Amino acid sequence: MGEIRIHGRGGQGTVIAAEMLANAFVLSGKYASVFPSFGVERRGSAVMAFARFGDAPIREHTRVYRPDILLMLDQSLTENPTYYEGFKHGGMIIANTKHEQNIGDLNRNQQVLASIDGVSIALEETGTAVTNTCMLGAFARATELVRLDDLKKALEMYFKG
Repeated sequence: MGEIRIHGRGGQGTVIAAEMLANAFVLSGKYASVFPSFGVERRGSAVMAFARFGDAPIREHTRVYRPDILLMLDQSLTENPTYYEGFKHGGMIIANTKHEQNIGDLNRNQQVLASIDGVSIALEETGTAVTNTCMLGAFARATELVRLDDLKKALEMYFKG
């Protein structure tokens, strides 16, 4: 079973990103489980979502404390060391950032890093700074755990056009 922790801010689609990702895993023939964790429920506050995937039914429904993969939707969160707590040695970080060296400095266990300027891509493609869908594309490319076609089908469940 693989575990993913997604960090973002309220209004960036963090929870929806986790749900779309779980649907992409299911479409690819895997089992998946997902749920959010909110602090102060308001736009701009820190939000986490958790996803698990595997070849067998997933019975664990607790937050992810030791993620294999960190998906960072907001660049400001990449600069805070608390968001890397519990990250497994040898795991992967997929971050929305222009400054990947900051991530390596904060997280000594990092083995694999994929960084992308998600804000610029989101602004160009959608006219908003909501990075969830482009970061899911980066997740698919970097991890190769879900096919891009399955991810597109999952996105169509939430967005029209």
